[in-house]
Amino acid sequence: MKLTKQIREEILKALLDHAFGAQEKELLQQEHVLAGEVYNDLYTQEERDFMEKVGSKRFYTTSHLRYQSDNSGWGRLELNEPKFEMPKDTRYKGKLLGKIEAYRDAYTALGKVKSAARDEAQGILHSVTTAKRLIEVWPEIASFVPTEQAASRNLPALQVVELNRILGVPPSGK
Repeated sequence: MKLTKQIREEILKALLDHAFGAQEKELLQQEHVLAGEVYNDLYTQEERDFMEKVGSKRFYTTSHLRYQSDNSGWGRLELNEPKFEMPKDTRYKGKLLGKIEAYRDAYTALGKVKSAARDEAQGILHSVTTAKRLIEVWPEIASFVPTEQAASRNLPALQVVELNRILGVPPSGK
């Protein structure tokens, strides 16, 4: 089977998900927990209760929080669910910046390792043209290589005779 661009991309995605998926999921969980802690530090319990009581009549919701750090500048943390936001300067500069920095360092480090792995894998994937040759060169990834090409995703073609009838094209004299 010929390795098309789509097949190469599917193999690469499967390999990267296999290698880094669990770590990325864990980092996302850590980000959600940290964002919740930052939100609770940013707004007092009284403010949070008030925002919940009044709700969308007065407050916008946000899915992320912004922070400002001397070491890494501006950044954002994703909340696990949208929360209300007061119209005040919500760029966080509080006591949890050390935890935010540690999280960002871990996120950046994983990104660098994943990027290097992606580059190396792409080099091998693009060095061969067939699945058979890929498995010869890199036998450990045989389980990630599709065995047959998926059926075409194009719509079925109309018969030429039927298409001629629909378009009013006279049949050829053959």
